[in-house]
Amino acid sequence: MNSTIASNSVELFTDGNQTKTRIKPIVTLSEVYSNSVPNGNIGECLDDLEEHVRLSVSKNGWAPPASSAFSNARGSWFELIVAATAWNYRIDRGVPEYHIVKMPNIKTYDFRSVYLSETQEMLDTLEMVLEQHNCVSQVSSNPDLLIINHKNIKSLVDSNYKISDLSIENIHNINLLYNNLQGKCPWDSVLAGIGLTTSLRPDRRNQFIHEGNIFKSLYAHLKMRYWNNTMNFQYHLASNVKHNQADEIAFRAATTHSIVNVNLIPERAVDGLHSLIKTDDIYAMFDNIIK
Repeated sequence: MNSTIASNSVELFTDGNQTKTRIKPIVTLSEVYSNSVPNGNIGECLDDLEEHVRLSVSKNGWAPPASSAFSNARGSWFELIVAATAWNYRIDRGVPEYHIVKMPNIKTYDFRSVYLSETQEMLDTLEMVLEQHNCVSQVSSNPDLLIINHKNIKSLVDSNYKISDLSIENIHNINLLYNNLQGKCPWDSVLAGIGLTTSLRPDRRNQFIHEGNIFKSLYAHLKMRYWNNTMNFQYHLASNVKHNQADEIAFRAATTHSIVNVNLIPERAVDGLHSLIKTDDIYAMFDNIIK
């Protein structure tokens, strides 16, 4: 970790008549971890990144960013720490046929674009039919991570090397890995989605239950279209805070489609809840999902 170099982790911007301070999360990561990757207690890693920003603001004599800006930055840092650890997990565990892909906001890229065109057309047709009947749709966001198992994936993506730092280049490769998979993944090669969060507030719980419900309903539709009832898409949630009994009870919620069809066995919208306190916990989570 390197927090002694001159920092470009913050910048000024104009908001109406006010000049405010903006955090640059990727630059912050690249400065603090220019010679290493995050390791150990994840909360302490996030605290180090936040302190680096606060020191930069203080040295410049600028007003500190809003608390919401730090919350958003910590969320972005957490996602990249997990994604960077996932990159090296594949190499350390010797599973190069798997890719754990960080997904952007759905406004930037719809995760369904990784599927083969045939599957995309099926999902487009579903959306069109839903829209035609009572103007309904399946509204959701992207999972933060996708786990993909593709026998030809090594020829699609050059990522079979470990990363030793969070340089701008390495972060760029992590963030844009999904671009290499567009239109190339069979529907049953996408094994799981993972939601990442730094908060387990009740409203955040509901968001992830909704996402798991939507993703699994899409797969229920695809299983019917492909006449393949053995495919089991999983959706997991991971946070960097310890979950409690109330969290565990909330995430037992069933998918809607599985409780209205007598031919289906009820299934959970969220298959697993993982507390990622240390970077070793990230490895344990992927060991649990990739069995």
